[in-house]
Amino acid sequence: MLGLAESQTFKGLSFGILFGANRVTGDSTGVKFGLANWNDNTAAGADIGFANYTGSQFTGLQFGALNYAGSLNGLQLGFINATDRIEKGVQIGLINYDKSGTFISKDIPVFPIINARF
Repeated sequence: MLGLAESQTFKGLSFGILFGANRVTGDSTGVKFGLANWNDNTAAGADIGFANYTGSQFTGLQFGALNYAGSLNGLQLGFINATDRIEKGVQIGLINYDKSGTFISKDIPVFPIINARF
């Protein structure tokens, strides 16, 4: 059985570690532990789970197997990390995707192990 915690805005600490998912349709500030953490808008803090998704700007730490942020200010640590643009931050993982390019070249959107922009 899976559980889903959904809210319009979130501030604080959420635990859905084993079988839970957290979804915030507005803005999120705080720490979320869940199988999946899904933010429609902006998020600040830490999302720790198997899959982490933020549709707009993420500031803080995303730690999971799969991480996505519309724009990233912070750290993505996982097997697959993706963003439309790193503003200031680091991706560490097997596959790191930045639609706006990597630190090597704006024409190369994927780079293994580490990618960063400051």
